[in-house]
Amino acid sequence: MVMDEPRDSPDVVWTGLLALLDQLPLDARVAFLLREVFDMRVDDVAGLLRCDARHCRDLVEQARSHIQSVRHEKKVRGGKS
Repeated sequence: MVMDEPRDSPDVVWTGLLALLDQLPLDARVAFLLREVFDMRVDDVAGLLRCDARHCRDLVEQARSHIQSVRHEKKVRGGKS
């Protein structure tokens, strides 16, 4: 994959991801970052959030779905993600 500079630079991508995550409830944001970015086990993330593993997986999926829906909207409107 070739990145277009500067739009697809790592700083721009990371900033965009953080902006998307900022639209989520705090617990979904934390669950996503700890699970997907820091590669923590779901059980460990759930323990930190004081919820069960199933709810933690739901929070991570909520964040993933939000990110994917925004990416899809941008593609439909003609922008690149």
